Amino acid sequence: MDIAETIQVCVKSDIGLTREENEDTYLIVDHRAKDVDIQYYGRMYAIADGLGGHAGGKIASEMACQGLVEYYNFNKFADEETKGFHKARLLQLRTIIYGIHDRIHKYGEENSEYVNLGTTLSVLVLIKNRALIAHVGDSRIYRLRRNSLEQMTQDHTMAQILIDLNTLSPHSAQTHPFHHVLTQAVGHEIEFIYNSIEEVKKGDTFLLCSDGLYNMVSDKELKDVLLSNSVLNEKCRQLVTRALEMGGTDNITLIVAQI
Repeated sequence: MDIAETIQVCVKSDIGLTREENEDTYLIVDHRAKDVDIQYYGRMYAIADGLGGHAGGKIASEMACQGLVEYYNFNKFADEETKGFHKARLLQLRTIIYGIHDRIHKYGEENSEYVNLGTTLSVLVLIKNRALIAHVGDSRIYRLRRNSLEQMTQDHTMAQILIDLNTLSPHSAQTHPFHHVLTQAVGHEIEFIYNSIEEVKKGDTFLLCSDGLYNMVSDKELKDVLLSNSVLNEKCRQLVTRALEMGGTDNITLIVAQI
């Protein structure tokens, strides 16, 4: 049995308390999608956060999520049980993201009012007991397995570079001036797309979120809410409420997918 066939999902998006527009966009493609072979291509969950302070952030995040649907238009190939099946699917996903990057960049060049058009993009595809992850920017994908919450993506920020160089601690990075300075974004510049293939186990919970959530809510609080006995929709509501209580300084968007 494909574990990923039994998934509960909730999603919440809030403008927050200080922004004039919600520049976050999310995408869910699952069994409710018409004319989509979910069993073959997998279920897709994605979050894009249009760059704050840049005109057209909402346009960029919408273009990113809309473009991802092209993943389901790739031709099927013969043996889906081969060892290379998941790698081929991930390669297709990366190819699509590069294409989205080019379109957003071109749109910005052709429309002067949308100069510096860009967005983060974090994508999770659950397919045949595997999780495909593709990511650019500083939105995040977490996995809760038993009592351990793990960040499955790496932030593309100046602060993360300093962490990797051992000149800055993860704790200090949360308040560092470079915390929000992106090193790459879809539509701006992509040096590499962070990607991985992970095993999916029964009981796993995946959290996709924009920085408006994790900047306000600590990893411990994220884990405590996800581990609580509340129904899934209530967990999503609690996370957004907590982010608002802590200041709600940015748009807040999250998807929780529970195996």
